[in-house]
Amino acid sequence: MEAITLCKRLLSLEPLIPFYDSFIYCMGSLSQLGSSIRTLDLLKTKYGKKVFIFSTDSLHTRKSLATHIQSAYNLTFEPSSIYLSNYLYSKYLRSLPSIRTLYCLGNSNFLSEFQTSGFSTFGPEDNSKTLIDPKTILEVVKERKIDAVVVGLDKEYGAYKVFVSSFAVELGARLMVTTRRINYEKDGDVFPDAGAVVAGIEVSTTKVPESVLEETEFPFEVILKENEIKDKTLVLLDKGVKIGKVDLDICSICDIEPTDSKYWIKNLICNYLCCLVYQRYS
Repeated sequence: MEAITLCKRLLSLEPLIPFYDSFIYCMGSLSQLGSSIRTLDLLKTKYGKKVFIFSTDSLHTRKSLATHIQSAYNLTFEPSSIYLSNYLYSKYLRSLPSIRTLYCLGNSNFLSEFQTSGFSTFGPEDNSKTLIDPKTILEVVKERKIDAVVVGLDKEYGAYKVFVSSFAVELGARLMVTTRRINYEKDGDVFPDAGAVVAGIEVSTTKVPESVLEETEFPFEVILKENEIKDKTLVLLDKGVKIGKVDLDICSICDIEPTDSKYWIKNLICNYLCCLVYQRYS
């Protein structure tokens, strides 16, 4: 099955490959990686293209995902070619001078990127809390002076974290989420994703979370700038990936033309592919 999928993907891409030097593969959860990783490797090794991976995954660091790809598929992808939610959000938050203290919902990998970037953070160490005393929790939140609550996939999410997050948001912290996706599939089973985690906070506070990675072009701006990409770049969107205001249910292709101006998204139906074309404002 994987060989068939690989063949179909290459046949879909082959007419386009000569026109692009760089490719960005966008996926949601890591469960989507298996059917695409060998295609991406062929773009690198056979065609000599620059290949980057962008994912809203919040369970890995760039280094740990590169290690996973090496061990699971025996393929080499440098950490610098991988762009995950914690790395991208740390870049985004560093551009906001008012954000210094974070409350992070996610595992230790998710937290580590923010710590490396110099933010004052707390989150996973509170997993052992069993005493739910709202007054005590409120005092802790006030003392911490939290600037933003960043929500990733947290498998140990519970009442204590709902209180901390909700109090922080009500006291003025910004609410951000890596993805509004409610669940993800793994080995045929369905698990709650960050969208399910943030839903409780959203209901409690009536605050709509910011989803920078899905609702803006910020991830692509970072990838293009950090890698000094000057030519048009083809973006491969996997099933269910959301970019900007467009939510896709099929595997699609995007075309990005770097420019000093902003980008806008235009839907095109091209044969059996749905293409998103990033173009300049005229």
